Amino acid sequence: MRRFLPTAFTFAGDALDAGNAVCTETACPECHLKVPRLMAMRRPVSLSIFGSPSSGKSYLLGAMSHSLRRCLAPYGLQFDDVEIEANANVLEYERRIFAQPSQDRWVYLDKTPETSPDLYSEVWFGPRRSESGAELKRNKRVFPKPFIYRVEATPVHPTARNGGDVGRVVCLYDNAGEHYQAGGDEYSSVTGHLRDSQGLIFVFDPTQDQMFRACCRERSGDRQFQDNKVDTQDVLYGNVMNRILTLRSMLPTARVQVPMVVALTKFDAWSFLLGDAGLPDVWRDVPQPEGAEGTLRVYDPRVVRDVSNACRNLLARVAPHVLSTIESRCDAGGIQYVPVSATGGPAAGRTRAADWPFAPEPPPPDDYDYFLAGSIRPMWAEVPMLVLLHAAAPQLLPAVDD
Repeated sequence: MRRFLPTAFTFAGDALDAGNAVCTETACPECHLKVPRLMAMRRPVSLSIFGSPSSGKSYLLGAMSHSLRRCLAPYGLQFDDVEIEANANVLEYERRIFAQPSQDRWVYLDKTPETSPDLYSEVWFGPRRSESGAELKRNKRVFPKPFIYRVEATPVHPTARNGGDVGRVVCLYDNAGEHYQAGGDEYSSVTGHLRDSQGLIFVFDPTQDQMFRACCRERSGDRQFQDNKVDTQDVLYGNVMNRILTLRSMLPTARVQVPMVVALTKFDAWSFLLGDAGLPDVWRDVPQPEGAEGTLRVYDPRVVRDVSNACRNLLARVAPHVLSTIESRCDAGGIQYVPVSATGGPAAGRTRAADWPFAPEPPPPDDYDYFLAGSIRPMWAEVPMLVLLHAAAPQLLPAVDD
């Protein structure tokens, strides 16, 4: 495909190419990557999600997207994809988790690859090779492909009466956890979205923390506390904060001033530490404004803050080193701790190609956690996005007054 600055147009304002055909797609004039036209019509909200390998980030992305499509309608909002092509990977996560043909199907997701044309775009700013034929890597940059969503107000949204336009385009950037680990500086262009991110989601897996595991192992037989999946997630978090300070030209002693959600994954495995009371609803019904009939369903940030405070107190008691690392690098007033579970229960087992019962479909790779489709019940998967949307665009998400 050729990228060009249009000089001829139809009477409707559509650009014409050299062959006098109407062009329906737009691209960035600098990197030439495709950019949805809606990006020029709605204010973007740029968000970044990061976490260590095997933290449950891919499952959370699939469950978050699936839940938001269903839960925002009562708020007077429509949540959908700007382009199917851009969201192909997260749509595949959703399909594999929630669109299985039978309740006994094995559900599993592959690990996020460090390099893949489906997730990253290579752009050459200059020749690819020198006169001697050597590859000029200095001219190549790799950019992540964001998941792009549209959040639009419906006629029942409170702003509809005033003719307000509060719609947003949400660009959610995801990277493999290895990009943030030691030695990952070569991926600086892949993680460049951190420079302009308006909200962060740190996916922290308590079952990978040694002190948290030790506390839970005494009271739980969940095998997640017995396996070998252990990682220094606080080190990865510190690397991300350093990357943000560098990209924003801030002093290394500064604190990051970006709203952040610490998504504490696999809540089903450690919920007993919060008393097994379950997670409350984050919405409530309030009277319609200006004497209109009926009620309006609104987001209640106070509910999330109460649960966040309980989770913070739990970390202070069980894993104080984690809490200290998080709040020493980021403004504590902008952090909320949100327990989530993308599946609602533990894995049913580990995959073995020889045990795959669903022929003639190809078997999965060996040694992946799998779940049964009928047992998947996400818990608060949509809340991290609701928290950040409320912070970045408060008029978009109707909420109870603080």
